[in-house]
Amino acid sequence: MRFYLDLKRQVERGESAAAIKEDLVERAQLAIDSAGDWTPIHGRDLDSLVNDLAGQLPRDDADQFLSHVAFGFRSRALEAGLTGGVQTI
Repeated sequence: MRFYLDLKRQVERGESAAAIKEDLVERAQLAIDSAGDWTPIHGRDLDSLVNDLAGQLPRDDADQFLSHVAFGFRSRALEAGLTGGVQTI
């Protein structure tokens, strides 16, 4: 199962796009973490999850996915993983 959340925000003059991106990632992580069962993962656990998920995608999609992953979570109840990231355009 895949789902995408597409948030768009125009950066106004004088605003820092990098700061907005960092804030969006932090807010997404906090929202998922507060949902209960999802546990943040890092290091080798995140690498393993990312590799598992990328292996299920077509090559072009996998390259795009790998270039934007910023964080990951695992759910014990669902035996599932979740990754997230922010792409700026």
